[in-house]
Amino acid sequence: MHKNKLILLLIFLSANIIVLAQPVPPSLSFEIKTSPNIDFSFNTIKDYQIGITKFNVITLNINAIGTEWDLYTQATTMIPNVWDQTGVYYGSSGILPPVNILQLNFKNANNTSQQVGYFPISNSPTYIIGTAVSDPTVNCAANQPSNVPGTYLTSPACNKFNVDFRVIPGLTPPNICRPGIYTIRVDFIVVEDL
Repeated sequence: MHKNKLILLLIFLSANIIVLAQPVPPSLSFEIKTSPNIDFSFNTIKDYQIGITKFNVITLNINAIGTEWDLYTQATTMIPNVWDQTGVYYGSSGILPPVNILQLNFKNANNTSQQVGYFPISNSPTYIIGTAVSDPTVNCAANQPSNVPGTYLTSPACNKFNVDFRVIPGLTPPNICRPGIYTIRVDFIVVEDL
């Protein structure tokens, strides 16, 4: 009787050890911290000529558990390549603002963004980390587009991004933007690198 209890206890402990030793399934997610709306009001000629920059508008926190990852951004608009117009001022002369007057700058401690400095957004993906195809593994290091598993809590130098926004409408004819109220949706997409 005593021997049966000992064998049962050993079997129970072995089953628990096997369950605890199983790997954690891969998961990929991110947190975004921002205001839901970011306003740019152009009130002076200087604003139109040199633009308005807003720093650290968005913080992206990447959690990549057991998987390599890619990060890209793109604009989504009702009419491709132009901002969505929601209000008109003083008639309709001028052009609709092109999406590329909005420029983004991704920064983190290790400078892991593939895009150096400000770049214009478009309705097509612009990759910050990785490409549309399978990429080689790049470890977390300075000035390298790191895509290895990690989290913003354990590897903030590679998995946490602050994003600046800059809008430069310009005043060069014939590309003078129509006065009005415009919106643009900026998408941030994190995908598993397959």
